[in-house]
Amino acid sequence: MSVGFESGNQRILDLIDKGITPAQVRTTIEAMSGAGIGVQMMAFTGFPSETAAEAMDTVKFLADNRKSWTYGGVGTFVLTSGAIVARHPERFGIENLRPIPDSDIHRVLLYDEPGVAEADRRRVDAAKQALDPCDYPRPWMSATDTPHTFFYHGRYGTEVRELTQAAKRLTAADQHTAYQANGEFVGRPDDALLTAYRDEHGLFEGDTPPAGCALFRRADGQLFLIPANVERVLRNFTAPTSLAEATARTWLADSTRLWRLYASFVAERLLRRASRASSPEVGRAPAGAALPLAVR
Repeated sequence: MSVGFESGNQRILDLIDKGITPAQVRTTIEAMSGAGIGVQMMAFTGFPSETAAEAMDTVKFLADNRKSWTYGGVGTFVLTSGAIVARHPERFGIENLRPIPDSDIHRVLLYDEPGVAEADRRRVDAAKQALDPCDYPRPWMSATDTPHTFFYHGRYGTEVRELTQAAKRLTAADQHTAYQANGEFVGRPDDALLTAYRDEHGLFEGDTPPAGCALFRRADGQLFLIPANVERVLRNFTAPTSLAEATARTWLADSTRLWRLYASFVAERLLRRASRASSPEVGRAPAGAALPLAVR
């Protein structure tokens, strides 16, 4: 079930005439989840006049009710030409409405909103991204009500998230599983690639990546800056290779740290399972949780 609750802030809900309260949304999704119905949540921030604190109410609502939904998307408000906001911009405190340059069909409009700090936008965007990183950009995000997700929810219900997350975790049995790089290195980043990387990750011109990094393009097109020491490890998986084999090739490295690095590769989907080895031997995974890579 897809739930477009839009905002966790009552003033914004009233402003868009949604006709609900956050408490009602909470009661509804708790009931559906309790009945085994997978719930997808959809909301947005950036509605005209919304403050950073009000936007954070939406993030907090989702975080506080995390057990009641499987997947969710928090987008950014887009003004369409037929919306009441476009017809009465003065009511919502926006001005200078204009079409996107060189567009033939003016379905989406640009506008100016005085008093909105870029730093606040970045803080909200970071909170949204950290809230619930999605396992797969499509079809799960930007189209959470597509038939793809309905098919999965129809079969697995509230367990769908565990199903998709399982592919992003390592267990002791995976030491002898063959993995392969889920993408390719595209060389040292030139100006064009760095610009693409900044655009993709919401960085600014002054945000300089660490020196000596390589650029890795994941199979879905997303770009990652990989430090040189990490690049050497990831290149072990150019062809299908088990984790045990890769560890043997990097015998000077600490095995516990390597395991954590492998776990990060899998969590970021920089590695994908190629095939499962038939050997019944299962090695013991070093203790310690997966550590995220600071590569993007």
